[in-house]
Amino acid sequence: MHRLVLASVVLFAATSAQSQSAGRPTPPAPRSSPSATLPVQRAPQAAPRARNLRAPQIQTAPSAPASLTPAARAQAVQQLMNTPTPPAPGATIHLAVSAPIGTDGASLAYQAPRQIWTAANIAFFDIGVPDSYLWIMPPTWPAGLKLFDCAVTSAGGDTFDWSAGSGAVWVGGQAPVVDGHVTFVAATTPAQSVMLSATGAAGLWTVRWCDITRLGA
Repeated sequence: MHRLVLASVVLFAATSAQSQSAGRPTPPAPRSSPSATLPVQRAPQAAPRARNLRAPQIQTAPSAPASLTPAARAQAVQQLMNTPTPPAPGATIHLAVSAPIGTDGASLAYQAPRQIWTAANIAFFDIGVPDSYLWIMPPTWPAGLKLFDCAVTSAGGDTFDWSAGSGAVWVGGQAPVVDGHVTFVAATTPAQSVMLSATGAAGLWTVRWCDITRLGA
């Protein structure tokens, strides 16, 4: 009688939310079929930075839910960075659940999603589950600041944790949900990626799309 050997993979949840020097998982490669759960290790959340706790008073485009208008992007950057002369928004790449692979190597991927509903352009994640989060792979633009804007809903949590980096160096913060958008500014290189997850005890959060906008020259 044949014996069936089951191999199990244990996902480790990091316990320190303050450490920014601990190793982070390598993000999964972009997939044309994003419905599969990606077996990567859960990374510890990076310590929040106070400047990203500001809630930008952004205005959505007329055909909401939709990408921000150029003026709304500029306003979000101004409020997030809180500087007199913030870098001007430049080119934007749009990534959707129904089309997760964009130009210049940008893509979305999913770690332990509850459900991926490609036809409806929506992905569901669990709040409070350490291994449930969204990967955002930035484009192969030069290193520098980028505005990340994701269309989300959240039942059970109104704040999102984000972290950007690679290897042993990651930085991050928190961003609130404002008018169905989570926006934050992060400095990335072509080799780095971004993780996004909702905070809270329980519930579901969803994402439909994320825009990545290059800031400055």
